[in-house]
Amino acid sequence: MSEKLRILYVLNCHYPTINGVVVSAKTCADALLQRGHEVRLLVPSGKGRADDPRVICSPSFLRTEKGDFPILAWLTPTVYKKIKAFNPDLIHVHHAFGVGLVGLILAQLLRKPIVYTNHTMIGEYARARAPFARGFACWLFDRWNVSFANRCNWIVAPGSSMRDLLKSLGVRRPIEVIPTGIDPDAFEGADHPGEVRVRYGIAPGKHILFCVARMTAEKNIDFLLEAIAHLALVRDDFHLLLVGDGKIDHYRHMAEALGVSQLVTFTGSLPHTEIERILGTGRAFTLPSVTDSQGLVFLEAMAAGVPVVASNKMGAADFVRDRIDGFLVDVEQQPRVQAIHKYASRVETLIVNQGLRNTMGLDGRRRTREYTVGRCVDRLEGQYYDIIHRSHNSRRDP
Repeated sequence: MSEKLRILYVLNCHYPTINGVVVSAKTCADALLQRGHEVRLLVPSGKGRADDPRVICSPSFLRTEKGDFPILAWLTPTVYKKIKAFNPDLIHVHHAFGVGLVGLILAQLLRKPIVYTNHTMIGEYARARAPFARGFACWLFDRWNVSFANRCNWIVAPGSSMRDLLKSLGVRRPIEVIPTGIDPDAFEGADHPGEVRVRYGIAPGKHILFCVARMTAEKNIDFLLEAIAHLALVRDDFHLLLVGDGKIDHYRHMAEALGVSQLVTFTGSLPHTEIERILGTGRAFTLPSVTDSQGLVFLEAMAAGVPVVASNKMGAADFVRDRIDGFLVDVEQQPRVQAIHKYASRVETLIVNQGLRNTMGLDGRRRTREYTVGRCVDRLEGQYYDIIHRSHNSRRDP
């Protein structure tokens, strides 16, 4: 179809905040704009956001500790008038609460079809962030998420693991697996070891390892540091670069307590273009998160020719093929020391075995061609047309 669409994206965070949801939404929105569609973003009010003509800011409160993620938001007459004037053909929400709930209300008021991308299982996220929030609280989060999904026309799951989990929890709406997609060409030649060594003071004989993630509990950074400490018992010819913001001081103190502060560097957040330039320097990409549904960082590492060591749960398991593109480990295995030992041994294998490393790197690179932005947005765009067509037909039916 050549008809151009008007699409409203609704999400609880936006630049300058950078996380998987923001990157996913921006990637898809930019690709749709390039195809001639009109896209507006309904996001919480924040510094600099009102200056973007594509952004509509919604009042919100009860924000998280960083102040960039609202728990509650509301629909004002001004916001409603702006969105009504835009007259979206479809509303695509990326969160089930906060501004996402405003998106659901808008869809009902304007009688527009609504799509929901379930990026995160809120209950699992809460368990990782706050171990005390078990039982009823996490069950309530999950039930809310399922209830929200069942009020939408169609659900996008970033991977098959998320799709299967949503179905098992009771989501009855159609679910399509559509990853965000990446630009593999952006990571070609992403190997600048001299530059990286000089910038971060890494000796020439050290093998560089990468982790790109928020430094927070749900990314399982504590497990990663324990695995690094375990590996350090047998060798010290490596250096781990942890790229991302978050609770850096907390994990820096943990590294010191584990005796590995000389083997790790916390770089803080880096521009994505910088990550594209240097990621190929790594001998391995390592992130043991069990809550990531997207798998974007794993695909990016693979595009850079870097084999992955990750958890065998959710996003990593959807995209990384065990013993082909990297290694998948059950990081929740008990006793914990066995999981740590196995994870550390997989990292060591990639440090010492250059032949395996090169083979996995090439296999991973080839695999990422299946997940280009163009291919993924082709599928998303096709589903948009189908949903809008069905919505129009249902309104015409007596």
